[in-house]
Amino acid sequence: MTVHYGRTKLGKIKKWLTSIVLLLVLMVVVYSLAQSWLKNQEVNSEIVGLQTNIDNLEKENEQYQQLIEYLNSNAYLEEKARTDLGLKKQGEKVVVLPQNLINNQATATDDQASSQSNLSSWINYFFK
Repeated sequence: MTVHYGRTKLGKIKKWLTSIVLLLVLMVVVYSLAQSWLKNQEVNSEIVGLQTNIDNLEKENEQYQQLIEYLNSNAYLEEKARTDLGLKKQGEKVVVLPQNLINNQATATDDQASSQSNLSSWINYFFK
């Protein structure tokens, strides 16, 4: 009977050790899966951030392209010729006002506009 008892105890120990080993293997697998999942989440978050960056850079690039097109256009060249070089189109007349007259006019207009109501300003504009 002691021999039989020893086999049963040995069988129980083998089952217990097998269960522990399987449990350890399962824990290692779950740990690996959890780490993989977390790494995947980090990568996905980084992808979203980079995609947002790409979208912003594409918008900025489009704005720069539009600016380049404008700077290469005839409208820009004409504007620069008028403002920086004082050129005019054929048939146009250029009037040059002294800076102090421009400042006085702006001050007078501001003072007049602030002393009149909106309605009286419109009436003056259309009928005087």
